[in-house]
Amino acid sequence: MNNKKPSLLFVLALLISSLPVAGMGTVLAQTSQQQALTAQAQLALWQLPAGRFEFQQQKWIRGLKRPLQSSGYLQLAQDSVQWVTEKPVQQQVLLNKQGVQQQLGTELKLQPGSELIGQLMLAVMQQDLAFLQQHFVLKTAEDSCVQLQPLKAPLTGFYRYIALCGKERLQQIELLEVSGNRSEIKLSPPQAANTNQVAGKTQ
Repeated sequence: MNNKKPSLLFVLALLISSLPVAGMGTVLAQTSQQQALTAQAQLALWQLPAGRFEFQQQKWIRGLKRPLQSSGYLQLAQDSVQWVTEKPVQQQVLLNKQGVQQQLGTELKLQPGSELIGQLMLAVMQQDLAFLQQHFVLKTAEDSCVQLQPLKAPLTGFYRYIALCGKERLQQIELLEVSGNRSEIKLSPPQAANTNQVAGKTQ
C-alpha cells in the first residue's frame, strides 16, 4: 500500500484550478451587466427622429425556398408608426400603444388583443429603453447589433430574439420567430416628415 503524501506542488495546483470556478458566477454576472450597459448606450445613439424611412423587407418562411419580399415606407411620429407597404401590394398598418390598426377598405380597424405588439414595435422604432428592459434581456451581438431576448410570455411565444443593427444609426431590424420564420427589415436614412399627407391618408 502506497502511503506517500501528495506533494505541495500538487496541492497548490488543485487550489489554483479551483479559483476560476469559484469566481465564475461573479464573472458571468459582470459580463452580462457590462453587455447590457453597452447595449443601452448603443440604443441611445440610435434614437430615430420623426420622419419617413424607406424600407426593404425579406421574410423567410419555413417550407418556402425563396424569401417573400416587400418594400414601402415607415412614417415615425412621436406616438405612432405608420407602416405602408407599396410593393408587391398596397397595404397600410398603424402601430401605437392602443395596438395594431390594419387597413380594411378605406378605414383602419383596431385588431383585438394587439396592444402589446403595437407597443413593442413602437418601442423598437423609438428605442424606448424602459419598455425594452421590462420585456427583454439586452446584450451586444456581432455585426454592430443589439440582441433583445424576450423575458416572459406572451413575447416568448412569438420571438426567439429581435436584433437591431447599425453603426451611426439604426439600419436593420431582424426578427426570429419561435416557428423558425425570420424577417429582415433594412431602413434607409430618414426623410423629412410630411404630416399633412400622413394625416390625410389615415383618416
